[in-house]
Amino acid sequence: MIALDSDCTAKEALEAFHAALLPATLEHAVHAPFYRELYGCAEATATIDLAQLPFVSKQQIRAAGVSAQIRDGTICDEVFTSGTTGQPFVSPKGHVEQRYIQSFYQNLFAERREAPLLRALQINNPYHGHLVAIPVPIHSHKIGIYDEGSFRHGRTLLAEKHADPGVNPHISLLIGLERALRAFTLEAMRIAPDGMATRLTSIISYSQYLTRRWRQRHETYWGCPVIDRFGLSEIFGGATEDPESGWWHFDPVCIPEVVGSRSRTSVREGIGELVLTALYPFQQVQPLIRYLTGDLVEVTHTRSSRDGTLAIRPLGRARYGVPYPDADAFVVAPSEILEALDEIDGIDRIPRFRDASQVADPFQVGHPCYAIAHRYEGGQTIVTILVQAPPADRAQLRRRIEDSLMESSLRFREAVDSKDARLEVDTRAMLTPDLISHAE
Repeated sequence: MIALDSDCTAKEALEAFHAALLPATLEHAVHAPFYRELYGCAEATATIDLAQLPFVSKQQIRAAGVSAQIRDGTICDEVFTSGTTGQPFVSPKGHVEQRYIQSFYQNLFAERREAPLLRALQINNPYHGHLVAIPVPIHSHKIGIYDEGSFRHGRTLLAEKHADPGVNPHISLLIGLERALRAFTLEAMRIAPDGMATRLTSIISYSQYLTRRWRQRHETYWGCPVIDRFGLSEIFGGATEDPESGWWHFDPVCIPEVVGSRSRTSVREGIGELVLTALYPFQQVQPLIRYLTGDLVEVTHTRSSRDGTLAIRPLGRARYGVPYPDADAFVVAPSEILEALDEIDGIDRIPRFRDASQVADPFQVGHPCYAIAHRYEGGQTIVTILVQAPPADRAQLRRRIEDSLMESSLRFREAVDSKDARLEVDTRAMLTPDLISHAE
């Protein structure tokens, strides 16, 4: 256990937790030949400053394979990224670290388990291979996208009072993948357009980027706030949104940093690329130290509800944004483009859950088909939005896209007004779409 003074602030407690676990994390990492060679030493000590260590990319870890891992005879499960092109990034999770996670969270929530458990309706995650279970004090009724009739059963459960001993009588949480929640809400709106009487207090969304309009749609229909969860399949630990402040705070079990996309210098306020360090003993077989996630985020240390502590807003995969040519700043963020295009009729969409009979419109659930390109000419950044669309009314579609992006992105509108940027919109019969929440 970490001894803390009774007057210790939350910020000080977090720093003490990180300081206690980081030395063991580094000492463990150099058991892997990859890290031993990278750091040029066979031993890591408590005197090493994390900020002085080199960054590590997904490409390096993938190329290193087992030399970047510490299996030591442990039994492993495989977790897959949500990549859609090429080979997925597969990260092993050992049984030893999973047993530790189980024990840690059982102890953490021990007192909470003496009270009635929260009751949740949870839509099963059909992706990622193995899922690392965390023993939270929640009793979940689990339904599946592909289980015919499960949406109807879920709506019934939401409306009923339950009598299981030691569990709250009403469902207060709705949990699921962002796209699964879209499908569930769309079906509920189709069946009961005037709304449903439930006791929901929160919706927990994860995996895909949650747009403003879909957040509003969920909250209006179900009458409760959405709490978004940010994470990567290869890192144990993530960030949870504070709905009051609109900022995401990280779990103590990983150390976040944000750096400039070009300079790689620390960013405390502004936009940059997220860097994560997974802490031992929560992550053992696949050490990830100063791991360049590829995610673009807005970061603050002063504007969230936890002054002095790093907080973020996810903005999508950095490679789908448009950077300025010689700076860390971005002309437009990936999330701003998706916000602008997601609700525009006339753009083709990728169907999702097409084989699920209870998903009435797989295309409405899916992602719009678009891709972003950019080039630099005459001191300007030219942003090109390519959309997959049928040939009719293409000129009108272009105007709607231009107007929507100007409304969605203040930073882009200012760049256009100052002549630093220009927008071009074109259509294609077929293209490979940008998916801003998916792994590279």
